[in-house]
Amino acid sequence: MRHLLPVALVMFVVPLAACGEVAEPVDVLDCGEVDGLLACHTFEDDDPEWTSDERDGVAVLDDRDAAAGVRALRAQVSAMGGKAVRARALPAIDRYHVRFRAKIPGAADTTGIALLHLGEASGMYLGTNVEIAGGKLGLAVQSASVYEYPVDVAIDRWMCLELELLV
Repeated sequence: MRHLLPVALVMFVVPLAACGEVAEPVDVLDCGEVDGLLACHTFEDDDPEWTSDERDGVAVLDDRDAAAGVRALRAQVSAMGGKAVRARALPAIDRYHVRFRAKIPGAADTTGIALLHLGEASGMYLGTNVEIAGGKLGLAVQSASVYEYPVDVAIDRWMCLELELLV
């Protein structure tokens, strides 16, 4: 029985850039023909398929600090409960594979940051999050009440994060 029907990919609150290979140093994401590819975005330029949702925050593409290429999505909020989001609707399927880079600035409040959300395209936050809570990186699956944060957050350096979600 399925309890979750993911239809949106949403990114929150920190600079993000897509990962190519996990190997360091810098690599560039190839958005060429890939079998089963639903969405690919390097954040080098605006893509009209990705929409913005901002409340007490801003999500912009800029060239101040990119993990690969020249630009990255930078998201910042100015108040508790604010949001700075880039979102894209995806078709409902049984498997999602996501890879991206995130850099948490030293001045960031790491008590609660959602980096990525896969879930319903609705006002509720049901779905699966890659997020930071209490300075730890982990997953939150709201529909199953699962919240696990096993990894210390790297501060002021790019992290490559990968998630495979089977629905």
